[in-house]
Amino acid sequence: MQARIVILCGLWIVILTMAIALFAGTPALVAEGSDKADFGRYPAKERKEALFRLCNKGDRLIRLLSIRTTCGCAVNELGAKELQPGESTSLKTVVIENGIFGPYSKNVYVESDDPAQKFLSLSIAGNAVPIVYVKPQDKLSAGRIQAGAPWKQEFLLEASEDGVLLGEPLINANLPAAAELNQVSNRTHSLSVTISPPSSVSGDFLCKLSIPVKKPEGWIPISISISGQAGLSLMAVPAQIIIPANATEAVKRTLELKLLGGKGLGPEMLTFEKPEGIIVEIAQETTGHLKASVTVPVECFASIKASGGAKLVFHTPNASAAAVTINMR
Repeated sequence: MQARIVILCGLWIVILTMAIALFAGTPALVAEGSDKADFGRYPAKERKEALFRLCNKGDRLIRLLSIRTTCGCAVNELGAKELQPGESTSLKTVVIENGIFGPYSKNVYVESDDPAQKFLSLSIAGNAVPIVYVKPQDKLSAGRIQAGAPWKQEFLLEASEDGVLLGEPLINANLPAAAELNQVSNRTHSLSVTISPPSSVSGDFLCKLSIPVKKPEGWIPISISISGQAGLSLMAVPAQIIIPANATEAVKRTLELKLLGGKGLGPEMLTFEKPEGIIVEIAQETTGHLKASVTVPVECFASIKASGGAKLVFHTPNASAAAVTINMR
């Protein structure tokens, strides 16, 4: 019985799909010639252009509404925005120089008012070869690093051709940082980066490196970025308290306070700022975390609503604070 039901459902889906396709008809907007462009392997500093031809094969006016590309590396130039039956126009898709690196395959969607096909899909592909490959990667997340101790990361820079000459790294960082570049072989350089957060620091950090390409000419500097968090960070879970708009009794909620990057958190380590009237009670958990019991009396509802919300802020030494918002909805 169940198998029969599954078969019947499958048949209905097929029939419904065929009916929709029959009702919609054949798409009027089509790509004349190829709907794909493959640039092959090329230096990433080169600009590449693909020229597509769009034609209205239907019997009514077609309006081209927008062009969407699944990559910020490309820009599009459309000839005409309206096509009478039998008319055609050009669409030029340009892959910007140094806009993308490595193998890629991206879609270009032409949105129109064609009732049979809202989006016509085109594609571009290629392999934009950088002058230098960065290993392990050019955008690195360091996670959480310890304050008061140096953090080090080694990179390998492999040139895609002979005769590449690199300049000294330039650093832009919100923490003390240093970089050392050494040539290992004809095509290989090693890059050592050290970030040294002070013992009192806490919060997000970002370190950007720019390495000039002296030879060959015409290449933009190699960019490497390292991001993460340094030191201790206090976190409250959840970070928001919602009071129902129709509440008529005091609202009680429990929060868990964790010290990220630390070994434990005690009540004596915690201070907090709270709006007047709100009650906060702190208790130790067996996990090493703290539990905060928050009570919002009815008398506080009016001021929270009038001010658009309230905020609890928890502090512990040498760590970024944890904020909890209180709102009425």
